[in-house]
Amino acid sequence: SALSRASAVVRDLEAVMPQIPNTCQSLISTIVEELQNGRVPQLTVARDLEIVIDHVEREIACGERHEIIADEHYAEGAYSQIVYTREAEVLRERLPRLRQMQDDISQIHYLNAAEVLALKLRAGRR
Repeated sequence: SALSRASAVVRDLEAVMPQIPNTCQSLISTIVEELQNGRVPQLTVARDLEIVIDHVEREIACGERHEIIADEHYAEGAYSQIVYTREAEVLRERLPRLRQMQDDISQIHYLNAAEVLALKLRAGRR
């Protein structure tokens, strides 16, 4: 399922690239290349995605502001609402798929490591 979602994640990465600091853009390019090669991404891609996700979360926080909305029908007369800049909204839309891909890649490699260990244990008992 991770491979089937890779092209959507590539589009997400390309969409967040303009809002991410230049220092992280080459990392995104490397991740995009790995996702486009059609093979199961290396575990390093999951770690790199974690770094990108951290940058995305910071940029979202920078684009966040609290507004006080006056409302005569509200019991307290007003309420607070979080609003985001257009750039932060783009990042918020893309963030869940990036997190899911990072999680999927990690799970693939953890399962693979568990299978290798199980095979070694079985081979040692014979």
